[in-house]
Amino acid sequence: MSATKKGKISLYVHIDDFLIAYSNPASLDEFEHAFSKEGKTPLPFKVSPIGVYAGVKIVYNRDAGTIHLSQPHILERAAERFFGSGKSILFASAPAIYNPKVPFGSDFALATDSEKPGMKEKPYLSLLATIMYSVFYTFPSAVIHTAHLCRYMHSPSPHCWEALVHLFRYMYHHRHLGVTYRKNFPIPSFPSTPPWPEDPQIFIKNLGFHVWSDATWKVNQTYAGFYIVMCGATVDWASALVKVVCHSSAEAEICAACKAGKRMMFLVQLMRELEHDITCPIPFFIDNSATSELTRKMGATKRTEHFLRWQNYMRWLVNYDYAKVYLVRDADQRADIATKMINLTKFAKMVSEIVGTSLGAV
Repeated sequence: MSATKKGKISLYVHIDDFLIAYSNPASLDEFEHAFSKEGKTPLPFKVSPIGVYAGVKIVYNRDAGTIHLSQPHILERAAERFFGSGKSILFASAPAIYNPKVPFGSDFALATDSEKPGMKEKPYLSLLATIMYSVFYTFPSAVIHTAHLCRYMHSPSPHCWEALVHLFRYMYHHRHLGVTYRKNFPIPSFPSTPPWPEDPQIFIKNLGFHVWSDATWKVNQTYAGFYIVMCGATVDWASALVKVVCHSSAEAEICAACKAGKRMMFLVQLMRELEHDITCPIPFFIDNSATSELTRKMGATKRTEHFLRWQNYMRWLVNYDYAKVYLVRDADQRADIATKMINLTKFAKMVSEIVGTSLGAV
């Protein structure tokens, strides 16, 4: 990034793709002139509010103050490759079928010896790789489902294949959903302890920087997930299997917060490198009351003495004022959809909150 009298300009390079952001046309002209003056090959400048960078479709509406990221072309090509065309793909309103009695992924298994011959004909790995590409870039609502299905990639069962196809059906029919960032983003409102927001002006100055983290506590099925939100939509997200034996739901929630905290610190440093001062502490919204208490206490107790070193990272963030934990209701927890399959009504609401666009609008 460079700043001159004519404005600021940033150049992003991804292999052979170039993305240039500038504060005004004069700064772009100045950069192009200086670049050509060095005797280097002129860059193929294309000034357009619509383009594709690193496989992501970018739609910039300067008047509305929005940037929309999506990958419909990736999913459309996948539909033709794996299913012949998109016309044969049935509609799915959610990434999986919700069953309160059977948690998503708990009935998945590796293929048996009798199932393996039939599964050799299924392009499980190829379709999963395509789905992962979209999920990592522009499809945060399908992250937990992808995480589960990745565990069986080396020998998937027919049931895993059916779940993968269902996931693709959802993504294909919502391929224009993407993520929408807004200049004039709303301040989220919900009951919390302590009350939120404490200082709306700092929240706006921080570009709406806040974190949602959650976990599911199950034997061999404990998943940690989070969404880090800025400008009204998530900028970073993850869902991962917790590879330690958690002795309580609070420990699982702390694992999720630690994972989110590491990414949060990276983004704080990145924003400061881009010359945007971020004021800490960053709000963390968690729906487990014990987590809030344990992150404030120093030292070890009988309930926490078994914690590994990395599980104390969230406490370090809280005690050094990099993060502040707010206790919220389960009904308001956005990160629920990053750790489990929930009912369709809540799923649609939470998706709209994290991607900045209503699920029913696409």
